[in-house]
Amino acid sequence: MSGSYLVRLRSYLVVSVMFPSFTLLHTLHQMRHEGTLTDVHAHLGLLRFLFVEPGVIPKIAPGWRDYLRPDFHPWSRDDRELLARWAEGVDALRIYRRGLRSQMIFIISREDAPHFIGRAPRRRPRRPLCHCGLGRL
Repeated sequence: MSGSYLVRLRSYLVVSVMFPSFTLLHTLHQMRHEGTLTDVHAHLGLLRFLFVEPGVIPKIAPGWRDYLRPDFHPWSRDDRELLARWAEGVDALRIYRRGLRSQMIFIISREDAPHFIGRAPRRRPRRPLCHCGLGRL
């Protein structure tokens, strides 16, 4: 075994432990705030998402196996079609952003100018809340 293979295995193990752990903690935190932490159907739905449909884990397992092979190299796969699709998406995004940028040019009238340069009109201060719980004074 070469040193680079051992480094790759060690980094794989670190990421394989840390990423799912932090993702699980974040998911449980979100579920607690949504009130679904004790909902069995929500947990079953998560398992279904991960393993059945769309089945994230089974879809990425072949890539994991390839990565753990000692003779693995990213260019041993023919990804040219995937790279071409990615490049098309990047080009489409550039064209879309260029179109948005041209639509953002506008002329500010003299009356509206103070709002855009930091001199917005003064607002009335809000009245304090009544301590008796009846709302605003």
